[in-house]
Amino acid sequence: MLALTPQKANGSRIDKDTILLKLIYLWAFTEAALGGLLHLLHIPITGFVIGGFSIIINILIAKYSDNNAKIFLKALGIVLAVKFLLSPYTPFGAYVAVTFQGLLAAFIFSIFKLQRLSIVVFALLVMLESALQKPLMAFLIFGKTFWNTSVKVVADFFRVAPDNINNAALLFFVIYLLLYATWAILLSYWANYISKNIEAFGIEEKSISIANFQLQNDSNLKKTGKKAGIGLLIFSILLVFLIFLNKLDIFYLLKTAALVILLFFIAPIFVKKHYHFLLRKNNTIVDNIVKSFPKITLKTQIAWKIAKQYKGFFRIKQFIIYTIWLNVFYEEKNRSTVFLLSGAIQTGKSEALLRWCEHKDVGGFVTPTFLDKKILYNVLNGKKTPFQTEKSENTIAIGNYFLDKNAFIIANTIISEAIAIQKEWIVIDEIGKLELNDEGHHVALLELLYNYKGNILLVVRDTLVEKVIEKYKFYESIILQKSDVLAEKKMLAE
Repeated sequence: MLALTPQKANGSRIDKDTILLKLIYLWAFTEAALGGLLHLLHIPITGFVIGGFSIIINILIAKYSDNNAKIFLKALGIVLAVKFLLSPYTPFGAYVAVTFQGLLAAFIFSIFKLQRLSIVVFALLVMLESALQKPLMAFLIFGKTFWNTSVKVVADFFRVAPDNINNAALLFFVIYLLLYATWAILLSYWANYISKNIEAFGIEEKSISIANFQLQNDSNLKKTGKKAGIGLLIFSILLVFLIFLNKLDIFYLLKTAALVILLFFIAPIFVKKHYHFLLRKNNTIVDNIVKSFPKITLKTQIAWKIAKQYKGFFRIKQFIIYTIWLNVFYEEKNRSTVFLLSGAIQTGKSEALLRWCEHKDVGGFVTPTFLDKKILYNVLNGKKTPFQTEKSENTIAIGNYFLDKNAFIIANTIISEAIAIQKEWIVIDEIGKLELNDEGHHVALLELLYNYKGNILLVVRDTLVEKVIEKYKFYESIILQKSDVLAEKKMLAE
């Protein structure tokens, strides 16, 4: 639900510099990674949605930069550097589109300021450029002969009379442009509304937490990327097409080959040189943006989950609003600080943690070895419960160990008790293969993350750290070694 209360940080409204920086982060994410994420989330009209994000983000940059053209140019350089770093094989036209957006925004908003008419003009020009770029690129590469043949194929499919082919093609093209123009006008309306009200939006903390935990049980999203060889593929298709039609014109073929080489091989070299220049100027911020992508991805997934209560275009609208608000204006309050105590198997992690727990305000459990068997040790009251036992119907096998199922029930109770009295620290020993399969201490950990705002220390085998971070979205966790625990380093939550 949306709450009409201004979002504040540390008692004051978030400063404009922070907002601008976060908007640049989100714009870079939109151009370099959002497409793959939308595809994996099965979000329709992906191209329109990405265009919508870019338009609205640029309008917000105009608002919070006071229409400063220099800030637009700086942001554009950073976004292009990130885009090439993460998607080096993106078609040249994509760089043209991003550059067009940034330069157009710098021109329109610095001269005409941010108002309803300038927003409409900006949205229309951006979407029309997007609409015209692909057919113009096709015409430039394939020429009039290929274009006429394509029109004839479409006309035959729709059974258009030969005399009406040109009129039908024109009608289809006008409808195509009207779709983009209609979407641009709708976006301009949303953008105007969002720019005026975004700071008053809010999402209940409970809704964010629930969406977050639902995502923990979803399949992990895999990274996607575009492969090289696009130009060669286009040229090969064209060659086969012309041979099939017995219309192989050597001059036409050489001209097309030259254009393909220019657009897909020579132009990227120019982009790469420009990228190195931009990277040198913005090396630190580009590195920070790339590191922030997992967190932005998570918040974007949460936004889509929360927006599911809406249907159709209204869901797209709310998804855009929620994504921007979560990534730019949302400040997490009193969140747990997660520490991952990592190390190889049987290297004394549990024993080191047990010694660390002495004389500290700690709840939870540790599983040290006692008489050659793992036990469940309640650090709150010192009670010991048999954990490792002999194989039976009431055990769970993990590696060479057989663990008592009843001990996991007791472990859940220990965590609930520690949460109830809000200990300064709560420890779980350990999170591993069982939890990655939603077994073992998985439920106890979810309860802990949902209900506790203090310091959480989890023991994780070194080979499973990345998988645990990915499953439970611990992107800001602090990784410790046994020596850190023994020396009591890095243990103060900020």
